[in-house]
Amino acid sequence: MLLMHCVAVVVLLLTLPTSFGHDKPLEGRVAFEARVDKVDHYVGEPLILRLTFRNLTDAPIGGWFNLHYAAERTMVGWRRGGGLSFLPVELPPVGVDFGPDGKPIAGVMGSRVSSGGTLQPNTPATHTRVLLRNGKGYVLEAPGMYEFRVTYTDSLDKVNRSNDVLISNTVRVRVQPVPAHEKDAAAAFATRAVEALVMHRHVTIRQPEPGDLAQGREFIETYPDSQFTPYVEEGFFRSMLSPVIATHAERADWALFEALQAARRGAKP
Repeated sequence: MLLMHCVAVVVLLLTLPTSFGHDKPLEGRVAFEARVDKVDHYVGEPLILRLTFRNLTDAPIGGWFNLHYAAERTMVGWRRGGGLSFLPVELPPVGVDFGPDGKPIAGVMGSRVSSGGTLQPNTPATHTRVLLRNGKGYVLEAPGMYEFRVTYTDSLDKVNRSNDVLISNTVRVRVQPVPAHEKDAAAAFATRAVEALVMHRHVTIRQPEPGDLAQGREFIETYPDSQFTPYVEEGFFRSMLSPVIATHAERADWALFEALQAARRGAKP
C-alpha cells in the first residue's frame, strides 16, 4: 500500500510544471480556443469570453491551465476597426478594481473558473471571463467592430518563455450605440450597485452589500426585456448563492431568486 502511494505521488509530481514552465512547447499539444456567446452588443455591455484548453495528445499534460492563478500571465488583446495591432485590455491590477465612479474598490483580477491542473485527453477545460471595464472606461466603449485575442502563459515565472505560451483564435463582436429605448436601462446598469452584482466573483472580491440586492432586483423588475438584464439576473442569482450575502436578503429577493431558479430548470433540455 505504501509503495502504491509513493508511486502515485511521483506520477503526480511528474505531471505538474514548475513555476519555471514547460520543457516542451505547449503549442501543438494544447489548443487554446476563444468564443463569445453572441456577436452583437451595445456600448457599455459586458463581453463574455469562453476560453477552452484542449489536450490534443493521448497523454495527460501537467500545467496550471487556470486563468485565476495565472491572472498576471493572461493578456486579453483588443483592437477596433481593423487596427494593425492588439492592445492589452487594461484590467485592474491585482488588489485594485475601479467602480463606475472611478474610485478604487478592493478586488482581485481573476475570473469565475474551475480548478486548473492536469489536462486529460478528450476532457476540455472551459473558463469564463467577463470583461466590463478597460481601466476606468468600458471594454466595449464605442460603436464599431472589435476583435479580441488572448495570450496565456502557463507559468508563474515572470520571464516569458515560448514553451509556455498559448495564443487563442481571434473572436469578433459588433458594438452598436445604445438605442433610445435602452438608454434608461443602460444608465441604471452603470450604477455601482448593479455592477457589483454583475461582476461578483469575476473581478472584484468586494461582496455586494445588502442594498445592492435591492437595486439589482429593482433593475430586473423595471427592465425585464432589456439586453442588459440577463447579466444582472446572473449576477443576482450568483450572489444569492453566497451565504454571507443571502443572510441580508429580503423576502422579495428570495422570491426573485426562486423565480430565476425555476426559469433555469425550465430552460434545461
